Amino acid sequence: MDSVIPDQPSRPFDITEYVSAAEEFARTARELQVLTASLGESTPKVTAAMLRVTEGRKGLVDYAFQRALLLAVILLLGILLTAVTYKLIARRLER
Repeated sequence: MDSVIPDQPSRPFDITEYVSAAEEFARTARELQVLTASLGESTPKVTAAMLRVTEGRKGLVDYAFQRALLLAVILLLGILLTAVTYKLIARRLER
């Protein structure tokens, strides 16, 4: 069997590298806890804001629908009034 001999000798075991990595993991875990707590506090505020936006959009859609319905009624009444006026003028002109 051929044994692989590295070109460069490997570095000796250094516990300080593992200690610094463990400290970094601990710091990251603490930051994650702070972030999670912050999100937990913010969630009700975000939910309330989303509800306000949803209600506002619903009100806007209702308002737009009412205006469109009013416009349709006015147009239909205008067409009906125009037709009746035309008939009356046509009858008077026939006499």
